[in-house]
Amino acid sequence: MITSLFSKYKEIVALVPMKNQTADDLYCQTRKVLQMLNDCKYNVLCLISDNNRINRNIFTQMCQGNLVNCISNPVQPENKLFFLFDTVHLIKSVRNNWFNEKTLGQVLCFPSPDNSSKISLAKLQDLKDIYETEKSNLIKNAPKLSQKVLYPTAFQKQNVLLALNIFHESNSAALAHEAGEKGKDTMGTKEFIDQFLKWWNIVNVKNSEKGKRLKNPFCDPIRSKDQMSMVFLNKFYDWLVSWNNKSSLSLEKRKELGLPGKGGKLTKETQFALQFTTKSLIDIVNHIFKEHTPEYILLGKFQTDSLEARFGQYRQMSGGNYNVSCLQIFESEEKLKIVDWINFHSEKKGEFHIKSLEIFEATSDTSVEFDIDEELYEVFDTTTDVEISPEEMPAFVYISGYVAKKVSQKLNCDLCASKFITTKGLEYEIDTACKYVSLLDRGGLKWPTKYTLEILVESYQIFNKLIRKEFEEKFLKANNHKQLLEHPVFEKMELLNSVPEVSCECKNNFVPIVKQCISISANIFLNNYTKIKNDQLRAKNLKRKLSTLGY
Repeated sequence: MITSLFSKYKEIVALVPMKNQTADDLYCQTRKVLQMLNDCKYNVLCLISDNNRINRNIFTQMCQGNLVNCISNPVQPENKLFFLFDTVHLIKSVRNNWFNEKTLGQVLCFPSPDNSSKISLAKLQDLKDIYETEKSNLIKNAPKLSQKVLYPTAFQKQNVLLALNIFHESNSAALAHEAGEKGKDTMGTKEFIDQFLKWWNIVNVKNSEKGKRLKNPFCDPIRSKDQMSMVFLNKFYDWLVSWNNKSSLSLEKRKELGLPGKGGKLTKETQFALQFTTKSLIDIVNHIFKEHTPEYILLGKFQTDSLEARFGQYRQMSGGNYNVSCLQIFESEEKLKIVDWINFHSEKKGEFHIKSLEIFEATSDTSVEFDIDEELYEVFDTTTDVEISPEEMPAFVYISGYVAKKVSQKLNCDLCASKFITTKGLEYEIDTACKYVSLLDRGGLKWPTKYTLEILVESYQIFNKLIRKEFEEKFLKANNHKQLLEHPVFEKMELLNSVPEVSCECKNNFVPIVKQCISISANIFLNNYTKIKNDQLRAKNLKRKLSTLGY
């Protein structure tokens, strides 16, 4: 497949069935494709593959036996041809290397990014400890951690989203919170996650507005060779070289941690591919700015995601099967080609493509009458509320801010919005309970008001009562769990006289706004509750499997 660097164009150029493929076979096919593209007047800038041994060997063959970052294009000698490995596969490989560590606590040893003479430790056990502490909580400091994220099966390891849930900013903030509030030695793990999170943010930019939307400078497209992202990539490359050249720890320290030999490092293949690809991306950016004058460069273009997505289409068009035949792939590609060629003409809309045809428009009616089983009204009779611990409060403030932001985006009245969210940023009035939130702030977070926090807390209290032992079975048997939670929360707010009919001079009805806050809160709690139940089920199945196998 070819993908344009400066447009949305992408196309399959060859489908070649192969059995027992060798590097020589793939090398011949690659040369044929390069020649065909040259005949069609395409300029090929780089070749991208995963770090599979066969794919790596064809790069070596094209470099005459010595793999380098770029060569003269064999069919266009006046142009350079770069090589790099897919960044999506690399981030999964780093995760797999970490998970495959056999040391106590699954430790990786690396030079500190700020001081190469200092050795830091990235302990996977730190994340597992946070998960074990929070796995039964509805509100979490590290919401991305789950059973399948920390204990993935061989099939789940192919899912890049699970790998990215390890290298996530909420985990970094949770580790910093653990170090600051509880005095735990988790900063090495935080450093490691931060390094690869920044690297991933830079190499995964596919939209020119991503940095502005996320208020993250590392998500900006590359606009110059001296940009912050390019400075980091150069430092990241130097850090990888330093890591590769250093022996991780002294023999005594390795024995203490149970490190085998020179353990605690990435595998040679992953280390080489990371260094090689980072250097290639730096060289590609420098080459493009030297030979062309682009407004910006999206490094997310240098991935095999488009090819992976195409094979996903083949599988869905072949009955949703993972393993598909060559015939099914060819038939699916023919159908996709036909779809690409078909255009329609409308008197009102003119020419439009079949892909833009809207078959139906989904509508939803939110005014459905809903009756709650009388037995569940006992939740109002239980006067003892669930106590919110100081450790949970930062997450409550953060989620309240999210709820307030979503609601205020749809309000045209500033006075109405001020009921839910404050206008001053997080740099003001940071107290001890909200340090976690400040760790996640990139300049765009706002404080929720006490009223928004009250709605979230009431939703939390009611939901915790609904999933108590005496109510949970009845709750799970209900048809609409979300409405079953929303209705009593709204009634509780009315009992507390917290739902005024009119919000301000604009005469907006306050009731639907409060209901929207409750709805967003309900989505969060139900989503986390589902994850908790799924994790418990996976853990139970794993124990049963191990018991059956006799371990």
